[in-house]
Amino acid sequence: MTPTVSVIIPTRGRPKQVCEAVESVLNQQLPDRESVEVIVVQDGPDSETTEALSAIQSERLRIVSLPCRRGHATSRNVGIREAQGKWCAFLDDDDSWMPEKLAKQLEIARQLVDDGALYPVVGCVVLAVTEQLEMQWPSRGPWPGEEIGSYLYARRGWRSVLSGHTLLQTSMVMLPTALARNVSFRGGMRRHADPDWFLRLQGVEGVRFVIPMEAGPLARWNLGGIHRVSASGDWRYSLVWARRHARELGPRAVAGFLSGPAAHIASGMPGRSSRRRAFKVLLREMFDLGEPGFWDLLALVVKYTRMQNRRPRSRLGRSGSVGS
Repeated sequence: MTPTVSVIIPTRGRPKQVCEAVESVLNQQLPDRESVEVIVVQDGPDSETTEALSAIQSERLRIVSLPCRRGHATSRNVGIREAQGKWCAFLDDDDSWMPEKLAKQLEIARQLVDDGALYPVVGCVVLAVTEQLEMQWPSRGPWPGEEIGSYLYARRGWRSVLSGHTLLQTSMVMLPTALARNVSFRGGMRRHADPDWFLRLQGVEGVRFVIPMEAGPLARWNLGGIHRVSASGDWRYSLVWARRHARELGPRAVAGFLSGPAAHIASGMPGRSSRRRAFKVLLREMFDLGEPGFWDLLALVVKYTRMQNRRPRSRLGRSGSVGS
């Protein structure tokens, strides 16, 4: 039977986590005549992961091994090419899904198609998990007609200063496979691969982003990756990305991005004087490239104050799309 949904999981060096991710997909509770396939793309030779996955006995699991390391973007693109389902979804190898995720997203997607949407991109609420606590993100989904850059980064009200107020990340979304094939992931990006992809999806006529808040959390998102600050503090890469995408983002969203993700990364720089100079540049660029409001300036002040009172911690391991 041709699968309804193809789920693509890129992985390398995480045998235990990827097996848990696969099991969470195989345990999806779908209606009769609906099915799911799992495509695990190993990013280069990885005998330990291959052995661990071989213990999962399921005809719905396919393993694709790349001959050498190519990165997350290429791994996802390979998985998209292999997909047989009408719909595809992505799952990072250290995240997992609740059993009802795909069924609820399929229901929403088909309603949107019936309402005239050509390409529904359906997200979900997640449980953002750390070692200490779980947080339910996002606080809201995109409003009708709201551009995705504005949703992710343009601040409105005090809640928008907090992490997780808005969120779009690959482990959340399901979309038509045809759309994913038309708009592939951009290779070679050190950061911001997810928002880069979402901005390009937005450029396709007929795309509609929806997050059904009423469905509650449908995924568990491990914050061990996305919320770790880079020890290298490579904030200039983020600044270049913001300059390149200023038109698609819009002035309010550019200011929100620079006072959010870019400032978050800058706070990982070694040396207070270096961090202070980085924040001065970001503040200037917020006015040169964008239109910062009160909440953007407050967010920058909050990050600067925290930065001055702590040492940089760990590193940002994945490109995510937290909108603050």
